[in-house]
Amino acid sequence: MKKNIAGAAALPSILLLSGIIAEIILAVIVVAGLFSRSGFGARLSAEATAAAYAGAEDGIYRVIRGDTISPNPYPLDLGNDRTASVTITNILGGCGVAWGCSFLISSEGTAFLISKRKVEVILSVDPLTRQIEVRSFKEIEVSAP
Repeated sequence: MKKNIAGAAALPSILLLSGIIAEIILAVIVVAGLFSRSGFGARLSAEATAAAYAGAEDGIYRVIRGDTISPNPYPLDLGNDRTASVTITNILGGCGVAWGCSFLISSEGTAFLISKRKVEVILSVDPLTRQIEVRSFKEIEVSAP
């Protein structure tokens, strides 16, 4: 009968020790998950920013070449689940010999349909020489949905 009592006393200490080990393992898994998500979010943000810049550069080249933009905004697939939606707008509504042209290029880059970043470029075209000058090239904050 004494043997049964000794085994009964060891059971609660084994269960208590197992519970503590399980809590430590769970805490390590949660902390590791949080660190990996924050790194993944930073990577997605950088990829979305790169996609937005690529879309803006594509818009600049289309203005330089004088391409007709249809549809507007137009999609730009960059591969690996990265896309940009590019809008080109003539700010002055038309081009004239006296005032030239000004274009607003707005590019919204997306990475894995999660992270979004936006870039806006303002171009000005000289009426006499047709030289294109980048007046502004900046990132714009994207509001949360």
